[in-house]
Amino acid sequence: MTAVTEILVELRVRGVRIEPRPHGGVSLVPARLIDPDLLDRIRAHKAELLVTLRVEHYRTTADKALALLNRLKTYTLPAGRMPAARLLAERLGAAMVRWEDGGPVSDVPDDPAVILRALQGFEGELIALGGAPDPELTKAVAMVERSFPGARLVEVRKLR
Repeated sequence: MTAVTEILVELRVRGVRIEPRPHGGVSLVPARLIDPDLLDRIRAHKAELLVTLRVEHYRTTADKALALLNRLKTYTLPAGRMPAARLLAERLGAAMVRWEDGGPVSDVPDDPAVILRALQGFEGELIALGGAPDPELTKAVAMVERSFPGARLVEVRKLR
């Protein structure tokens, strides 16, 4: 086990939450559970800890975005609401495109937090239109995902 892994395990066992701070530090809550030896080890490996924490945060946020995207696949709408939902989806797609020098560069932002916020907003607007996950469709999507792990029901491509 690496020193960073040992520190993170020890913090979790003690019930201490560690989070990166905006200007390069770390937050330890509750701090009273940190003894001087552990604090010295945290300081000695702070740079590595920050990298690990950022990677964990990235993965967690990306997993949340993927789970939400999978839930959105199961939404149905009341009759007559599809045109409004199509406009919402087009707006979502436009929000995901990054423009530089008058042309599209990428249709997927690099930051999963941006994607998650956009998908959450889209879900909220679908709900406002009367949309909701359909239980039967949810079962069908889950069956496809179990049968074909890693397969995509929706594919996103970069524009060039």
